[in-house]
Amino acid sequence: MKIAILAHSGLGYVGPMASGLSRMLAQLKIDHRVFWRGLNWLNRSSLLRGGLAGKGLEAAKSAARPFVYNQWRAYDAIMVVQHLCDAFRESLAVEALRRALPDTPIILYDLVYLPLIGRWGPWVEPGSRGADPVHGLERYDAYLCVSAISRCPLPAGLPPCEQIGIHLDDGSLR
Repeated sequence: MKIAILAHSGLGYVGPMASGLSRMLAQLKIDHRVFWRGLNWLNRSSLLRGGLAGKGLEAAKSAARPFVYNQWRAYDAIMVVQHLCDAFRESLAVEALRRALPDTPIILYDLVYLPLIGRWGPWVEPGSRGADPVHGLERYDAYLCVSAISRCPLPAGLPPCEQIGIHLDDGSLR
């Protein structure tokens, strides 16, 4: 199995999470690669800033498809490392990726499972959408999280989330 990990190396939690996920997969001897600009490549506003401004969103999506085909077609699964509502917003072009790679599972790895977060839970209930275009839990094929501990119970009927933790020891901890 080959897995592509889409992340970014900027400040915050996504970089350490992606690095830890890479170490976990390496320990399991799973072939993988971290695409450190993967979230940028999926971000629609980045595509529009990259010379496609004024040509429309469809032009941006079309321009991204050849890259997606060439870079990620060889992988058996795509893991998106993102957190909370950003993983479900329209600005992350997960649907374009799904159209380009219809047989490749897309998995979200997050700090927590979104339905367990009190005020975010209603965003992903079936049939519920806010003013901003937001996708529900149907957006990803599977969910991995660092922790599923919460003061909020998991609503009935939602897809399960596998708690895999986080691997922070990069050899520099003392």
